[in-house]
Amino acid sequence: MKTVEMGDKIQISCEGKLQDGQVFLKNEENKHISLTVGENALFPALEKELIGMKVGESKNIILEPQDSFGNPDPGLIMETSKDNLNPDISIEIGCRIGIDLPTGKKLYGLITEMTEDKVTVDFNHPLAGKTVIFTVTLIAIEDPLKSVN
Repeated sequence: MKTVEMGDKIQISCEGKLQDGQVFLKNEENKHISLTVGENALFPALEKELIGMKVGESKNIILEPQDSFGNPDPGLIMETSKDNLNPDISIEIGCRIGIDLPTGKKLYGLITEMTEDKVTVDFNHPLAGKTVIFTVTLIAIEDPLKSVN
């Protein structure tokens, strides 16, 4: 039976959880994730663990922060004046806010502290610093000869 190799196009079912069991990712039933192993559509450490799997096989893959969402970066925690924020948005601790970047993209952060005139916003990924557990089931390995047509 064929096993996953680097460069294979595959379909997987995937669930991501924190160590306390909280689910943060789960693909819908019958809506599998398609990827080419080695193109780093997912975390490289996770894709590496897919190599050698057989169709129908499931595997729990534990990723430390440095192999997934990274460790928190103190440089991504910023303080700004409340005057710099959109007056139409709710400003309170625990709220997520977005800022427009010059590139046209948006950066989201979490308000972590407030004073009368300043706000501290943490722009780290919400899962930065967390160990995550992925349960992956290999659904299919695409036949490269069928994809040529």
